[in-house]
Amino acid sequence: MNSFLSLLADEVLTLAGSNFHRYCIVLPSRRASLFLKKEFEKRIQRPVILPPIYSFEDFIYAHTPFEKPEPYEDLTILWKAVQKVTGLSGRSFDEMIDWGQVVINDFNEVDAYLIDPSTLFKYLENIRKYEIWGRNEGEVLSNFQRLYLEFYKSLEELYTIWSHEMQAAGLASPGGAARWLAQNIPSAHLDRKYEKIIFAGLNALTPAEERIISYFENNGKAILRYDADQYYLNDKLQEAGLFLRQRINLEKDKYIGNYLIDNQRNINITGVPGNVSQVRFLHQYLCECIEREGTAWLEKTAIVLADESLLIPLMQALPGKVGSINITMGLPLSYTPAGQLVQSFLSYTQEARPQGIHLSGLAELLM
Repeated sequence: MNSFLSLLADEVLTLAGSNFHRYCIVLPSRRASLFLKKEFEKRIQRPVILPPIYSFEDFIYAHTPFEKPEPYEDLTILWKAVQKVTGLSGRSFDEMIDWGQVVINDFNEVDAYLIDPSTLFKYLENIRKYEIWGRNEGEVLSNFQRLYLEFYKSLEELYTIWSHEMQAAGLASPGGAARWLAQNIPSAHLDRKYEKIIFAGLNALTPAEERIISYFENNGKAILRYDADQYYLNDKLQEAGLFLRQRINLEKDKYIGNYLIDNQRNINITGVPGNVSQVRFLHQYLCECIEREGTAWLEKTAIVLADESLLIPLMQALPGKVGSINITMGLPLSYTPAGQLVQSFLSYTQEARPQGIHLSGLAELLM
């Protein structure tokens, strides 16, 4: 069975011909981009300039005037915005840390889903008013309740100032960049830059991403290919196919197969107690496989860690004969010594100050 990226590479080479550089390929992640380039490497024996291959997020940033902020860079800009908002200007930086990142994540979702901020934040403000005043009519608000309502009343102004400050710094959140491109695609001149844009393997898109793809579809510039299976597309009760069923034409999409049912596979389940034992078992299992089958199969092998804190122990436990292998490489900052130091410092400062207003109410409402 040929992989999805293998089929995609064959199709791109057939379609592009001598106009290879006039095509653009958009995939779900940078990892997928890396493996697609390896598929091209297997097929092309002469020097060529590959078409641009982006993750969807990179594609958006590459065609907007903004850059993605570095970690905590958007938080510092939020602090500048807080100081300019009348209802929040008296808050300290320590207080803002309590709810700052949650607010930024919510602002990102507002943009990604193309929501009118004025309508949303007014709605949230009214909900909080009803929550407080609806319990005891005529009750005098406490100082905490007053600050609580003032916070929600200030969200729209905070969003507006924060967005303006971000753009002035040449930055945008992923949702903000997607919103800008969705609303300004003609000015990006992508119609003239690319003959075709191939969107491959995408799923569960935000409204902003949907609008971007729809623009190219309507202008005859888009080719859509999905990495899917009939098993969960034909069964409407299968949640895995919920978003794909809205777009895929099963009769026309040649990539859709019935691999989960038709192909045989061997699944071995081994119960191992404890995280360290998992790493030791993997070391033993890899040694046995290498002794029996050599190392060629490692190129098509992936190690998926349920707990990414095991990444460093796993890297140390790999057999010496393993030249290269595909491992989920995400490693949260909190698992590094530097991250633990920062976490300890923030915990100390949080315990040393009185509790401020939290945004847990907004987080609960929007989850």
